[in-house]
Amino acid sequence: FFVYLSSQALLFSTINIRTIPLVSVVILVSTSLMALSIVKHRLLSVDIYISRHVVYSSVTVFIVGLYLLAIGLITHGIKYFHIPFNYFFATLFIFISILALVILLYTDTFRRKVLVFINRHFYRHKYDFRLKWMETIERISSKRSVDEIQRTLTEMITESMGAKTVYLWLYEPVSKSYISYNNALTEGNERVSQFHPLFEHIKAHTSPFLLRDCEESGSEPGNRGDEVSALAAATKTVLCAPLVVGHEIVGFILQGEDISGEPYVENDFEFLKTLSTQAAMQIKNVQLTQKLMTAREVDTFNKMSSFMMHDLKNLTNSLSLISQNARYNMDNPEFQRDAIRTIDTTVSRMKGLIEKLSSVPRRFELKKESVELDDVVNRAVKKAVVPQGRNVAITKEMDGIPAICIDSEAMEMVLINLLTNAYGAIEGEGVVKITASEKSGNIKIAVADNGIGMSDDFMRNSLFHPFKTTKKTGFGIGLYQCKTIIDAHGGRIDVESAEGEGTTFTITLPVK
Repeated sequence: FFVYLSSQALLFSTINIRTIPLVSVVILVSTSLMALSIVKHRLLSVDIYISRHVVYSSVTVFIVGLYLLAIGLITHGIKYFHIPFNYFFATLFIFISILALVILLYTDTFRRKVLVFINRHFYRHKYDFRLKWMETIERISSKRSVDEIQRTLTEMITESMGAKTVYLWLYEPVSKSYISYNNALTEGNERVSQFHPLFEHIKAHTSPFLLRDCEESGSEPGNRGDEVSALAAATKTVLCAPLVVGHEIVGFILQGEDISGEPYVENDFEFLKTLSTQAAMQIKNVQLTQKLMTAREVDTFNKMSSFMMHDLKNLTNSLSLISQNARYNMDNPEFQRDAIRTIDTTVSRMKGLIEKLSSVPRRFELKKESVELDDVVNRAVKKAVVPQGRNVAITKEMDGIPAICIDSEAMEMVLINLLTNAYGAIEGEGVVKITASEKSGNIKIAVADNGIGMSDDFMRNSLFHPFKTTKKTGFGIGLYQCKTIIDAHGGRIDVESAEGEGTTFTITLPVK
């Protein structure tokens, strides 16, 4: 309607006075329709929220506006009163004014007082808890070390609460005390005993509290409030935030006064409770992760040690066999040469085992190379020791097997373990059969014996588990070691056995 009126005025350069009552009617009808729409759709119930960031930015613009207004008034006054003002002093005046404004805006105390004033007079709560909670999760949960958490905590408390100082103590189980993660503390304050009276108050009040409350309760007979006062004076702090996970006190935070001079209120305690709870959980997670890594390293060392012990047992069996045969063949030159070669090889392997044990790798490492499987099997057959009093025949069927990429030394140890177990399972006379075949890009190596076999219960619950064995003497490591090596090659090991009929172990390895 008003577009129509405007077009008429532009075309005819006049406004008809008779349209004035019509304008009033149009306005009444239009506003009535808008009021009906507002009521019908409940548009007045919309919650309009102005973020703190917008208000803070507006305050900055407001201060700059006041500055420019002041400069304008001063300049106008100079001109109005005809005050002599040359170019040099005018430029210097502008520079000093801008410098003063920058200093004012970047002074922490001034900025903190402005923030406190805005939060107190424009908002119901001092903090936007939703945003602060999201910020806490984002900044603290991503940290993977206590030092990073400590730095982030200090930054967040300083930025959000304006604390002059922030100190963090964490529990150390060895000394049974709390150790400070801040280097600025004087000697004697970096360690707090778990029997310090501060922890009596922490156990009773797991939420943040003022140190003066602890000091006042410590003034009662039998309490040690002076120790809390001394800690507060040495660190220049007034507020304590416990770091609690369940019933465990992981540590605590001490922080100084607000740089604006304002006292801490209930909103500060609520925000600090949120921050300390998230920090305590993350610190505990980091500590548990470190313990888990240590436990894994110890477990790796124990497993490797068990492997070494088992290998050493096999090597000592070879030396024992040489010692037994030497009684009857000492004058035989061929036996002497063979014995010396075997001893040299055994000593070399023992030295290698000792070197591995002195620098245990974090995981099982392979040194793969392309080798002929027949050579690996022949070396294993030669080194595997047949127990005394047993007559064991060995047969092999492995023609036409291509070269395979494996760790020959590790695979040799696997075959020695399987052959040693096969020999031990045979009572009196028996046969051990080694076969190899290629199918569908895989090589299958089978070691079969007609010994005593294994029970279903043992195969189901104990086979390939460390320290589980059917032998009267042994570590129960051999088959576990075999499975570890085969798994590292990307293969698998299967077994078929029946009591009184024998056992067959089948190794499946990829050709490539």
